[in-house]
Amino acid sequence: MSSLPAHRSTRGFTLLEILIATAVSAIVLLVVQGVFFGALRLRNSANRQLAASIPLQNALDIIAADLRGATLPGGTLGGDFQTDADFGLFSSSGEGTPIGPTFGTTTGRIDARTPFAEVQRVSYRLVAMEDQSSGYTLVRDAERNLLTIAYEYPVEQPLLDSVVDAGFDYFDGTDWVDTWDSETSDSLPSAVRFWVQQSSDAPDDPTALPAVEIVVPILVTSASTAASAVL
Repeated sequence: MSSLPAHRSTRGFTLLEILIATAVSAIVLLVVQGVFFGALRLRNSANRQLAASIPLQNALDIIAADLRGATLPGGTLGGDFQTDADFGLFSSSGEGTPIGPTFGTTTGRIDARTPFAEVQRVSYRLVAMEDQSSGYTLVRDAERNLLTIAYEYPVEQPLLDSVVDAGFDYFDGTDWVDTWDSETSDSLPSAVRFWVQQSSDAPDDPTALPAVEIVVPILVTSASTAASAVL
């Protein structure tokens, strides 16, 4: 008959070993937490930048399309390509500061509900934001019914919020200038540059973002513009 061993080892963890293991686990959890929250902040920042870039890109696309579709100056439909500090399509609100040119363009949509051609007149202005924040909303005004006798207010289209500043420049074939009047020059600019600067939407960083600009060549050419280009 076999006998049981007289002594069996029952040694466990000491208090010091448990404290060391707990400290190591806490350090690992702190590292994991730091990495997790760092990745979360990076994701939130990327989402904010993406959300801000979509309206900006849409605004740039609309303005670029307007400029590419610029019509020849003169006439009832085309009108003149003009810039003036107090000029622009008169909106129903009467608010804001006009920027850039007022000109005819072929970007009007044709559908079964609007009995107008694709030619329309557009202008742009900066309007104080509705939430009274320190910024502006870039608004596009479009006048579709160009043959009416009675005046109709243009359609207002907000393009971009949180704008710090925006403007247009015009290339005359040699230099960039900040004004243009096709009525006096009888010509169109060779290209138009639009730039816009927004403020950051991040609450911890309200500073202005770097300006974004596009340069759009004017595809339509008047006889005066073509003659000056040859010279």
